[in-house]
Amino acid sequence: VKDLRTHPLKLYHDLGLRVTINTDNRLIADTTVSRELWLCHSWMGMDRDDVHRMIINGFKAAFLPFHQKQTMVRTVIRELSNAAPVSAQPGSHPADANA
Repeated sequence: VKDLRTHPLKLYHDLGLRVTINTDNRLIADTTVSRELWLCHSWMGMDRDDVHRMIINGFKAAFLPFHQKQTMVRTVIRELSNAAPVSAQPGSHPADANA
């Protein structure tokens, strides 16, 4: 992949594939899931609903017993639906606020 703008992740998502965002090793890659989600938004043009769907997909793909996973997915969906709109300065990275 030449750069993030040409990465096929958004295409896969738009086609209905269950895509997730993960970090292989935060210490080696020097990244966080929050940063990776921000890159999906800012470089790949994914909107808030796209990002929320990827977050939910990550929980759906978790290696947990079914009932535990089901409870967690419901909690995440509820939390995301109650989330306030993000208001970040242009070019800022919301995940950097905790750095």
